Amino acid sequence: MQTQDLFEVEKAADTQHSLVQFSREQPMDRAMRLIREVFDERHIAVWAYSGGKDSSATACLLLTVAADYRRRGLSLPPIYVTHSSTGVENPVVAALAMAELTKMKAFAAKHDFTLIVLTGEPDLNSSWPGRVLTGRALPTYPSSPTMDCSQSWKVDVGQRLLKEAMIKADGHKGWNRPVVMTGVRSGESAARDVRIAARREHGDGIWSNSDGDLRLTPIFSFSTDDVWETLGYAAAGLLESYSDFSEVIEFYRDAGGGCVVLSADAVRGSSTPCSTRSGCWSCTRAGKTDRSAEQLVESNPTKYGQLKPLNRLRTYLVNIQYDWSLRNHLGRTIAKDGHIEVVADAFTPETLRKLLIYTLTAERLSGVPIISAAQLILIDAKWSASAFFPPFTAIKTYFDVVDRRMYEQAPEVPYMPPSPVPRVGRIFVGEDWYQVTGINSMAGMRDPLMELHHESCDIKLKALKNGALVCDYEEGRKRAVDEDGAMDFLAFLAEDYIRDYCRDDNPDWTEGYRIYQRLGILTNGLGHSRMMDEILRRSQWLQSKDLHGQRSVDELKARCTVLYESQAALFDCV
Repeated sequence: MQTQDLFEVEKAADTQHSLVQFSREQPMDRAMRLIREVFDERHIAVWAYSGGKDSSATACLLLTVAADYRRRGLSLPPIYVTHSSTGVENPVVAALAMAELTKMKAFAAKHDFTLIVLTGEPDLNSSWPGRVLTGRALPTYPSSPTMDCSQSWKVDVGQRLLKEAMIKADGHKGWNRPVVMTGVRSGESAARDVRIAARREHGDGIWSNSDGDLRLTPIFSFSTDDVWETLGYAAAGLLESYSDFSEVIEFYRDAGGGCVVLSADAVRGSSTPCSTRSGCWSCTRAGKTDRSAEQLVESNPTKYGQLKPLNRLRTYLVNIQYDWSLRNHLGRTIAKDGHIEVVADAFTPETLRKLLIYTLTAERLSGVPIISAAQLILIDAKWSASAFFPPFTAIKTYFDVVDRRMYEQAPEVPYMPPSPVPRVGRIFVGEDWYQVTGINSMAGMRDPLMELHHESCDIKLKALKNGALVCDYEEGRKRAVDEDGAMDFLAFLAEDYIRDYCRDDNPDWTEGYRIYQRLGILTNGLGHSRMMDEILRRSQWLQSKDLHGQRSVDELKARCTVLYESQAALFDCV
């Protein structure tokens, strides 16, 4: 069938006319034409870069067109590049992405066009240490109803960076509205195609999303072959690109387990290019095996050996998902009828302490930063607020591992098969845990020591809607830990506080949280005083009833006022 006949058939079928274009121009030529149209219409370009092959191919074409514009003496609008870091990416990919961003900046400087790189990471509470090691939530498992980690670590960060780029773009006068470019391709998976269709995304030029923002997906209809062909042209020097992508190609080759990536000498060949994906080293949603990480280690143990302790920790987390003996059975909320549930929930305090040890050990053995000083303080503060441990236990654990080299890797345990969640019963609590008058008026977020020095420390009290008085500390947009303050605390004060407060007979395990506030290291989120006051009061009440810290299922069962007898068989397995 002739090209014109194909055109008439497709037109009559009322399909996307992108198929028509494919019969007339090559995918790379088409993508660069679409990018040129953005520049021709004087739009500022905003590009979301991840470091993967699709992202690299799009960046290659975008910056190649930009360099061509400047070489021809044409004016070029500013280009913004955003890059989000989850904090737990495969360290090989993370290092690769940062190296490529550096090359982009050098390429822009060489060709005299404006390239602005914006990077970001999840907020403190949403980070992997802030989410898992604090005990706030379990890892995101395959059975988890939502991908909270992906939303918090990628989507939210990406949207925040995009919003920042759009605001900055508005400050450039003389240019038209920004167009956001992505490396989305159709046909990668059924789930992705559903989302693409919902957005009405296409590859025929600039399109608008539901908010009216302008978008462009230049490699929308690229096959995997087309992606590798683009990188192959750059590697062969047939495209003037910011990179030869040798590190990108090497990574996919090593992670693919036998797949052959197109080489510079054979831009198009018969071999099937590698489509390996590699995400976070901590990804428990991927299932029992992270084949990409294992293949990297197998392909070059010397180069990728740093992944072994990280993958060991990840595998441990996957294998213990249904080990109910490692779960805290005392609920975190008190119902309106005054009962607290005794049911397998998040990890036990001792499991969290062990996970901190395993993580710090993996960090030291791999050389990959995982827990910052601010995150460590947050872990310790949350353990204290929940009365999991005496104050500064997490800090003491940190010194044991880091300074005293008490390393302990995650154990190699068998995978526990799925089983029903054990539900033991309920403990009657009543309402006296949250009395805000009398002797209980000094509980929660009250800080008697600071109040004694209110004139010199300028600490005032504020009344909550329920009548409770709390210290009126400064609040921020979200709960935050000052990184410099955290580092100073670890260097100069921590040992003294561990000596004075970190003991089992401490009458108030929540004191650590208030000390961090008192020192100005920890800041609550705006409007969170009521929530934190309730958490601290509940923890103090639990300690007064010997329900704090590590409690066995048998202990809790004996305290239940209501037992779920139908669950008896499940109790025994725990």
